[in-house]
Amino acid sequence: ANEDLTAKTLTSIEGLNDHGGRIEEVAAQVSGMAIRLVACMATCLLLLGLGYSATRWVWPDPSARLIKDLPIADHLEEYRAVGSFDFLKVLDNSPLFNEDAP
Repeated sequence: ANEDLTAKTLTSIEGLNDHGGRIEEVAAQVSGMAIRLVACMATCLLLLGLGYSATRWVWPDPSARLIKDLPIADHLEEYRAVGSFDFLKVLDNSPLFNEDAP
């Protein structure tokens, strides 16, 4: 083997060695970016969960009010038939419904 072949072989090996360090550097950069991406996704999911919880806590639930007022809705037609409170006052003062009335 001549000297030229030895020099080319050593140069190729040094070049591969340089690329090996570069591959490790790129792998470190990619893993760093992957860690940042996972951290950003976790932060977004946490903020989304907090926002949803805060909205459910702050924003009133319209169904809860309907359930609470269901007895009123069940008798709504009867309440509308009464008309005004004057009729109820007369009933309250009548002797049929009030033992203390004159």
